[in-house]
Amino acid sequence: MNVIKRSGKKELLDYRKIEEVINIAIGGLEDVSLSDILVHAKIQFYDGISSKDIHKTIINSAADLINLENPNYQYVAGRLLYLDLKKSFEYSHTNFQTLITQNVADGVYAKDLLKYSVKDIKELENFFQHNKFSYSYTFASLKQLQTKYLIKNKELPHHMYMCIAMILCIKTKDLNEVKELYLSLMRHEISLASPLLVSCRTPQKQFSSCALLETGDSLDSISKTVGMILKYVSQKAGFGIHIGNIRGLGANIRKGDVTHTGIIPFIKLISSAVKSCSQGGFRGGSATLFYPYWHYEIEDLLVLKNNRGTEDNRVRHADYCVQLDEYFYDAVKKDKNIYLFSPEEAVELQELFYSDVAAKDMEALLKKLAKTNIRKKTIKARELFSNIIQQRAETGRIYIQNIHHCNRNTVFTKSMPIKMSNLCMEICLPTQPSECEHVGHMALCTLGAVNVGVLDSKNMHKKLERVTENLVFSLNNVLNYQSYLCDETKKSTKEIRSLGIGVTNFAYFLAKHETTYGEEVSKILTKRLFSNLQYFCVKASIKYAKLYPKYKVNSSKFNYLEKIKFMQLNTDDDFDWDNLIKDYKKYGMANTTLTALMPCESSSLVLNSTNGIEPIRNLEITKESKAGIVRMIVPEASKYKEYYTDCWSVGNAEYLSLVGIMQMFVDQSISTNTYYKSSNYKDGKVAAHDVAKDIMLAESLGIKTLYYHNTHDGSANIDESCESCTI
Repeated sequence: MNVIKRSGKKELLDYRKIEEVINIAIGGLEDVSLSDILVHAKIQFYDGISSKDIHKTIINSAADLINLENPNYQYVAGRLLYLDLKKSFEYSHTNFQTLITQNVADGVYAKDLLKYSVKDIKELENFFQHNKFSYSYTFASLKQLQTKYLIKNKELPHHMYMCIAMILCIKTKDLNEVKELYLSLMRHEISLASPLLVSCRTPQKQFSSCALLETGDSLDSISKTVGMILKYVSQKAGFGIHIGNIRGLGANIRKGDVTHTGIIPFIKLISSAVKSCSQGGFRGGSATLFYPYWHYEIEDLLVLKNNRGTEDNRVRHADYCVQLDEYFYDAVKKDKNIYLFSPEEAVELQELFYSDVAAKDMEALLKKLAKTNIRKKTIKARELFSNIIQQRAETGRIYIQNIHHCNRNTVFTKSMPIKMSNLCMEICLPTQPSECEHVGHMALCTLGAVNVGVLDSKNMHKKLERVTENLVFSLNNVLNYQSYLCDETKKSTKEIRSLGIGVTNFAYFLAKHETTYGEEVSKILTKRLFSNLQYFCVKASIKYAKLYPKYKVNSSKFNYLEKIKFMQLNTDDDFDWDNLIKDYKKYGMANTTLTALMPCESSSLVLNSTNGIEPIRNLEITKESKAGIVRMIVPEASKYKEYYTDCWSVGNAEYLSLVGIMQMFVDQSISTNTYYKSSNYKDGKVAAHDVAKDIMLAESLGIKTLYYHNTHDGSANIDESCESCTI
């Protein structure tokens, strides 16, 4: 049998060479077999096969052997894939300086990398520890890097991470800072958002995962909103869009000369803008649209995602979030009627709704408006709640925002109300529509996560403080370095400098501590972890403001002091809170917000971790993403098997109880999912009563947002990555 070498030369197939490569890949690993890999691969060889295809065949052969009983094959396949990447690498015989210079000349690296001296680049090259880490990748993690993040044939993972670290430390060019960040990335202690991993080191300088924008009711404001969407969708951002200001169907325009066509035509316009760009093949544009429950067209808005109906009355290429408040929940419990209004006629209601108003004050205003001559509808609160539950269960993608919690548990003053969240429901930042010449606020998500799987009881405080400071400093440097595509984002970022630092691998963190979701031990651990995370984030932000006073944010529109005092009262750790408060008063902070718990679908593949704060779906997971379908085993599955409880078995009450604890210490919000197993119900249909109970429990626990409604119908355990703003 002949084989065609990469050089084009033909020679006889030599199995000894293949065995040598496989032996390199299985070195030091237990319960893996050279013969099993080779036998499975051999049957796919043919005369004239290329050496590259032979290597791909043995990679796939090893990957096919990955299962719960033989988890080490994921490392074998990963090592084989790494060897393949090295063979395809264009600059295998060049030094780091030449690689950077050539990639800059080819237009794939940013010229800013050449601001480091030749001596500095040589020192960083000598610091490379790629041999130590290159064989620690699983097949799933390296496949994700290869297909989504690495610049094809132009770099290897250690080049990518070092160049990202160099860009994020470009202001000081402090090599110790570069090395520290590089190690955190290579060790998978932290994860950066997908736009950062894709673009940071390239000429493109827009790294925000998501943009939050609010449209006003005028044609000028709507057109400006569409223009801002077009700018950011082309640069890989996802969107949260507040549409609740747009008036309802039949409203008067120009004193009644014309009647309004309603909100749905404008949703179609906005949705088309979001989907207008392919985003360079990286991902398609995505958006979640937000509106209040009292909007005049709420009944039509709720069904826009539903597959029933026609294209005329459905807009399916967007997700939707209905905003509820304390009064609505009270009306449901007491079986009251509620009123629906068109926003342009209920300006006072708009202002009161997006505040921390109590239910009795909201009820008083609604009764007052009901007595006026403005247009209104009346509906039973329970009927509307039932419709919300039905659409959430049928589509899985009608989200909930408890707007009163967003404006109570916030660092922003009443002058900067929260009116929306983002695409994946973890961000709570102030927005303001642009009108005519007025420049509003368009907020950006700047995200990163701590891999809490690397923490244990002995090093938790020390390591968490170090990696948290790395993230806070790195993401602040992102704010300083990246480009802003419109005046609205420049203005918002300058005023609030918001960060969203979350966690990933939480299920593994609990398993390592030999506890499961909902147990008392897990509650204690959760409180400790998230209070510590917030403490170290605040400490790092104060330190950044002390080092770089020009980036201190104006405290007149936000107040972190109350948040710090709340944390001090609600934590048991022996931290120096008093000095932290003194430092805050003296130096201020570089950021208004610091924490948000986002989905971590994409990065969970790279880190070989469990997703964000979510329970696992299974010990053995098949992940579907741009990398194709890959199999991964949750960390140390055999060792901690009894402590891993899948999401279908963890009760929503147990899971939500932990999210409620997290929310106490998270200054933005949390992408919170709910899970239902069809087989637990007599007719296979999830009971509306259970969905309602979980939504109301979340509200009672102070949870700000609910993301996906997941139903397990017995199909394969395949996770589909949210490609729009996950990290």
